[in-house]
Amino acid sequence: METMDSRNETFLIEERSKLEDNYVDSLFLMNSPYPIAVIMASYFYFILKFGPQYMEHRKPYSLKNLMLVYNFIQVVYNGWFLFWLVSSSGFLQYLFSQSCFHEPLVDLNFRLKFLNGVWIWFLLKVIDLMDTVIFVLRKKQNQVTFLHVYHHTSVVVSCWAHIKYVRGEQAVMIGLFNSLVHTAMYMYYLLSALGPSVQPYLWWKKHITKLQLVQFVGVTSWFVGITLGCRHRFEDKMYNGYSIAQCIMFFCLFLKFYYDSYNSNKTKQLEKNKTS
Repeated sequence: METMDSRNETFLIEERSKLEDNYVDSLFLMNSPYPIAVIMASYFYFILKFGPQYMEHRKPYSLKNLMLVYNFIQVVYNGWFLFWLVSSSGFLQYLFSQSCFHEPLVDLNFRLKFLNGVWIWFLLKVIDLMDTVIFVLRKKQNQVTFLHVYHHTSVVVSCWAHIKYVRGEQAVMIGLFNSLVHTAMYMYYLLSALGPSVQPYLWWKKHITKLQLVQFVGVTSWFVGITLGCRHRFEDKMYNGYSIAQCIMFFCLFLKFYYDSYNSNKTKQLEKNKTS
């Protein structure tokens, strides 16, 4: 027979869930799937059809000032997000503890702070779509690869679905690793946009890809560990499995990119020709 305490707890959990649903629905782009669907459809249409056709008989845009501003914003935004995660008193400890077992009635302030953080990170991933738009306007369509497009689109859609339906704190490891990698990556882009004078100092480009590979290994290990060693809701288990599959796929794609860019015979020959 169900006790009064268990009925009260069930009621409180249901009320907390409704409160979280209302909070998430109040956030920009989160009330309905249609706005993000329109953004993604417009993104695909521009980068794959309209943009290349528009640029076909035009000279590439320089966009130097735009790139400087955009990359600077990315460095600041990612750096701030990383600092916010690690410096908030008790917040990181809360995220790690909840990653293993989600307590539905945990401290509401921390819970809403977590949801707000995921949403901020989601907006950052939407802004990342500008990378591809810049490639197209600079007539660098060869950089609009399957890896690039799939990476950007899957992360945006995954972030939206996570905050809308899953809301598991185990995603913290993705935010930590990704913000660190993107801070370094956009710092490189910012410096490279300054022109040839800084090129001698950009020898560390390939190490960014190495850092990305380490990211995927670290995140995969994290999700495997908490999946095997923790108690999770069904939706958390599904999210963990999806995250593991995505990380393995990204690791393979980025490893191929690294080999093609830095270790293949063709690349070595091009580098040799440059120095001869």
